[in-house]
Amino acid sequence: QLRDIRKAISVSSRQPIYLSLLADYASRLHSYDIPIPYVMRDSATLFESFLEELVLSDHGGELVVGVLSHIVLSEYGMSQNELREILPMDQMFWDDLTSSSHYEINPKLVPSVMIVRLLNDLGEFIYHQSAFDKILITFKHKVLHRYVVDWLQRVGVDFQPVYKRMYAYFDQKWRTGDLHAVYEMPMKAKYVQNNKVFLDLDYCIMKIWKGISDALR
Repeated sequence: QLRDIRKAISVSSRQPIYLSLLADYASRLHSYDIPIPYVMRDSATLFESFLEELVLSDHGGELVVGVLSHIVLSEYGMSQNELREILPMDQMFWDDLTSSSHYEINPKLVPSVMIVRLLNDLGEFIYHQSAFDKILITFKHKVLHRYVVDWLQRVGVDFQPVYKRMYAYFDQKWRTGDLHAVYEMPMKAKYVQNNKVFLDLDYCIMKIWKGISDALR
C-alpha cells in the first residue's frame, strides 16, 4: 500500500488538496485492500470515491444526496436544523425515511443524529461558519464544492426541484425575520416557472429595507 501511494504522489501535481484527499483515502484502506491507481489519479476521482463510500455506508444514498444537494445550492451554507426541516419537504425522501428508519421520527423533522453522523463523516472537508445567528455548514474549498456538483450531476440529481424546495422554504422563513433566509432568497430566485423568475413583492421591499438599514448602521 505504501509503495502504491508513494508512486501516486510522485506522479501527481502534489497540490495540498490532492495530498489531503489521498491521505483520507489511505486512512480508509484496510490492511487487505490494494490501492486503486485509477482512484488515486487526481483530486476529483479521490473525492468521488469518498462520496460513493458515504452512499454505500449506513447513511444511505437518499440522505447523502439530499444533504449535499442543499448545501451546494445554498449561497452561505445550511444549518443542521435547516437541513432537518427542508429535507422532509421532498415527499419521496420522507416516505423512504419513515418506512425504513430505525430512529424515532418526529413530525416532518429528520432525526438530528442522522444529520450529525453524516456531517461528522464529511469531517475535514466541511467547515462550520457563524453567520446570521446560526452555524452554517459549507465546503472548505471551492474545488470541493465543484466536485460535489459534478458528482451529483453524474448520479442523476435534478437540481430544479431542489431549487424550488429551497425557494419555498426560505420564502416561509424570511417572513419570520430569519436573516439567513433574507440573504438566500436572491439565489433561490432561480425558482423558474414558465421560463420566468418570480420574486415576491413583499420580499423585494424587505430586501431593500434591509440594505438601507445596513447602510445606516
